[in-house]
Amino acid sequence: MENYQTNNWFSFTFKLFKIKSLSIYQLTLIIIIISSVLSIMVIAAGWAISEKKRLQKEISKLKSTAIEKQEEQLHQEVLRLISYLEYTQQDTIQHSQEELKEKALHYFETIRFGNDGYVFVNTYSGDALLFSGKKLEEPKKMSEIQRLKELNLYEIEMNLAKRPNGGSFQYDFFKINDSIPYPKISYVMGFEKWGWILGAGDYLDNLDYEIMLMEKALKNNLYRGIALVIIIFIPILIILLLFSSLTAKFIQKQFNKFIFIIKKSLVDKENQHQINQLFIRDLKLLAKEKQKQDKELQKSEEKLKLAQSLTHETIENMLDGFVSLDKNWNYTFVNRQAANMFGRKPSELVGKHIWTEFPEGVGQPFYHNYYKVVETQQQISFEEYYQPWDRWFENRVIPTKEGIAIFFHDITERIKTSKALKSSEQRFVTFMNNTSALAWIKDENLNYIFLNKAYEAQFNITLEAIKGKDDFAIFDKETAEQLRKNDLLVLETNQLLETEEIVKDNKGHVFHYLINKFTIQAESGKTFVGGMAINITQQIKANEKILKLNAALEERVAQRTIALRQNKDALLNMVDDLNINQNKLEIINKKLAEINTEMETFAYSVSHDLKAPLRGIDGYSKLLLDSHKKDLNPEAIEFIHKIRSGTKQMNELIEDLLAYSRMERRDFFKAEIPLKPFIQELLVPYLKITEEKQLTINLLIPDDIRIDVDKEGLKLVLRNLIDNAIKFTHHTQQPTIEIGASQTETHYKVYVKDNGVGFDMKYHDRIFKIFQRLHLQEEYEGTGIGLAMVAKAVQRMNGTVWAESILGEGASFFIEFKK
Repeated sequence: MENYQTNNWFSFTFKLFKIKSLSIYQLTLIIIIISSVLSIMVIAAGWAISEKKRLQKEISKLKSTAIEKQEEQLHQEVLRLISYLEYTQQDTIQHSQEELKEKALHYFETIRFGNDGYVFVNTYSGDALLFSGKKLEEPKKMSEIQRLKELNLYEIEMNLAKRPNGGSFQYDFFKINDSIPYPKISYVMGFEKWGWILGAGDYLDNLDYEIMLMEKALKNNLYRGIALVIIIFIPILIILLLFSSLTAKFIQKQFNKFIFIIKKSLVDKENQHQINQLFIRDLKLLAKEKQKQDKELQKSEEKLKLAQSLTHETIENMLDGFVSLDKNWNYTFVNRQAANMFGRKPSELVGKHIWTEFPEGVGQPFYHNYYKVVETQQQISFEEYYQPWDRWFENRVIPTKEGIAIFFHDITERIKTSKALKSSEQRFVTFMNNTSALAWIKDENLNYIFLNKAYEAQFNITLEAIKGKDDFAIFDKETAEQLRKNDLLVLETNQLLETEEIVKDNKGHVFHYLINKFTIQAESGKTFVGGMAINITQQIKANEKILKLNAALEERVAQRTIALRQNKDALLNMVDDLNINQNKLEIINKKLAEINTEMETFAYSVSHDLKAPLRGIDGYSKLLLDSHKKDLNPEAIEFIHKIRSGTKQMNELIEDLLAYSRMERRDFFKAEIPLKPFIQELLVPYLKITEEKQLTINLLIPDDIRIDVDKEGLKLVLRNLIDNAIKFTHHTQQPTIEIGASQTETHYKVYVKDNGVGFDMKYHDRIFKIFQRLHLQEEYEGTGIGLAMVAKAVQRMNGTVWAESILGEGASFFIEFKK
């Protein structure tokens, strides 16, 4: 190539390095080497910048995650404080509220967590009770004792305490034994029952040190990566030089051939110079095009590396297990979650044969499904039980160019829960279908969602036909409206409702039922209405028939009495009629005995068949609480406690129902009882209660009263009346109960009087009926059966019971027996 002068960078380069001429080989070699080196440098720089950004992102994510984790730990600490106070504040029988508060503060003072974490307690009025982990002798204003005056802690904490779930905030504060403020994070919640602001706080300086160590480790990894790139770059550069030399020689050879051909046709030097100049221009364009391609290649490589980095990070951090296998069934990748499930490290599995590492899997459904994906090259999703590990997994197997990729997730707990719920539902349906009583469940809109077999047989319907419909689809309008009214009352009061109803279906059939309705609380928060009914139509008809027979008998007796005065034959006829009626009465009494036997059988079924699932619910809920309490949030734990409380209340209700039913069948035996010693002996078990509740019991009974009644029946009556008086004087400051007696020529009278809450006399008749309560369950415990048993027992002993009361001024209960 001849010397030439241009205004391009070649000219500058030649002048700089004093190059007078340049061959095609040299020019090509220089261009390839420079462009290759620049491309590698750009890629390396791009990789370094990308790694630096990733490092900064990881550090930022690490800080955010660490602070969120510490905030959640503090939240859990405060929830434990709230749970402790909820439990403690119920113990108002033995301790006053001030004593309970003092006890709680002493306990909170001992709590420490983390390196410098502690508990603090303030009041809604701005007083500090527990400050810097120490209980104050006297409450002090927060503004007076905090050393950082520019920070209004009370205002911040009060705003957060008003929220339902509280909240956290960060600030600088002094440690317990240090005079320098450090960054701190606290979580606070309000406890409105005592007007307290509860908080738990910890310092962030230890967190900063941990983040610094992690940041240092990440930077070291970056530096090691850069060094590795440099080491790899040297052999690549050598290979590149060899490749560039061979390429340049090839171009030089082809160019020489091209020039030789041209020179033959063009001998003019000027034309030769023009051809050389033309080649140099084309060569410049070629160099520019190559630079453009190198830049595009560099951008593509950077995007590919970024996508690979993000994909790898996503797979490593996902909750599902993930592995990939090559066509020889060797592991090529195992993420952290999969390694944890296997109980191995990823490095222990990569490169190993799957069926060598896990030979117990050969022949399992997983084994066959993996081979099926390889054969069909189509992905498969399936749920399967892995017998060697006694676990259930949800799997998705995807074919790849290298082999297969497997995503899997442990669903054992979900499967066990599903099976337990299904088993419980089956036991419930089996029990309901085997009882002779009618049973049903309605949703919150009072539409049917369950009927037992007895219900379907009684009204000749099926659950499929009636599901999602209300009572108007079965009964006439008047009956349906009355039943709906009762359902709404149960939903409103959340109380058991017992009624006797005459129902008429759409086909005109009339029935008489004893109906119990109650609410069912679902885990979803919805409230359903359940019910059971006993057909007493035949019993009612039998009673009516007895009344008619008695009336007819009385009329015949009157007629026969008149006829008896006229002749002796009439007397004999009357005796015959009496014998006939006696036989009819015996038949009716036999039917009544059969009905009573059925009622006893039903009572036995209620006692055993209903209590069995209750024990199951209580046992499984206790097992769930004991085994998985750490995995449950506070709301779930509260729901489990409510379930156990409900089963306890239902068990008490069943026991009282049985006691009430036994009252009907119990035989009473009269005996003369000295009343005063009898009641004194009855009060012995109450001595401890009277001391604990500071309860006064006055006994105003003359020594000479001896009453002729059934001893056990009277004991049951007085014990229920005394329990009732103790219960309704629970919130009275100086509870007093008076038990007295008097007698006349014809009657004995015994009374139990208290100074409790009393009741409105318009509800007098209601309180002696079963399940009738004047107060909510949360206010006063009980099943609504005690006074009904009192009334039944007194009635069986041929006595009379009544009550007198003024609302808020106590109540008096009287029982009276004839001498």
